[in-house]
Amino acid sequence: MKLVVYGLFALDIIQTALITRDAFFKFGTHFGNVTTFASLENLWLSVFVINAISGTIVQLFFAYRISVLSKLRILGTLVALLAVAGCAAGIASGVRAKISTLTNLATIAVSTKTESTVWLSISAGCDIVIGICMVTILSRNRATGLNPETDHATKKIIWLTIETGTLTTVVAILTMVFTIAFPDKAYCNILMDIIGKIYSNNFLVILNWRIKIVDGRSNVTQSATQQSSFHFSPPTMNQSAMSKTMAEVKIERQVWPENNYSREDNM
Repeated sequence: MKLVVYGLFALDIIQTALITRDAFFKFGTHFGNVTTFASLENLWLSVFVINAISGTIVQLFFAYRISVLSKLRILGTLVALLAVAGCAAGIASGVRAKISTLTNLATIAVSTKTESTVWLSISAGCDIVIGICMVTILSRNRATGLNPETDHATKKIIWLTIETGTLTTVVAILTMVFTIAFPDKAYCNILMDIIGKIYSNNFLVILNWRIKIVDGRSNVTQSATQQSSFHFSPPTMNQSAMSKTMAEVKIERQVWPENNYSREDNM
């Protein structure tokens, strides 16, 4: 999982560097040159190829999650195949844009219309399948009424899946619409520049949502005694000084179900 996060971060850095280089080249070094402004430069790599790879990585993550939660490999395999097919179409769009001698910002939608349409339509379809599968699986496994905390957390995951999946689907569909409806304009480039970062940010949202205060102040209905140990040490001390100043705090929670009274003793 860490390698996936670092990989997406590296792709975002590379994409930002390439887009920044092109912007400086057009608006800085060759300011006022209309021909240079309309040139393709590194757009074939920064927009088509990197966005396709970033989106595929996130979709493969959801394919794995669907396979684990549903215990049906066929569902995960279906999502993975759609993701890989979309990635191939996206890379093909970048290659077409690179090898076409007439391609510039005004005609890029025309020269890559077929490949871009296939790429964006498959990506949108894959996101829709992911959303349907995740919502269905989580809804069936939801323990309604048995554990309020688990039930509430599952509801939040369902809504989070719907929100993030809807965002990427809408952006992919709008980009495809702009590509088809305005082939001689550069409207589609606006959304193409950000679609990869939307996928990576949605992925980080899913991961960061897992942060939770464990053993917080929640209602406990069963009698139990729990102990936890915490070690505190100054970050700049050496090993000998740290062993002298290290403190240990034990927290014991006693729960009395008869009168719903909870007491915490610090020792």
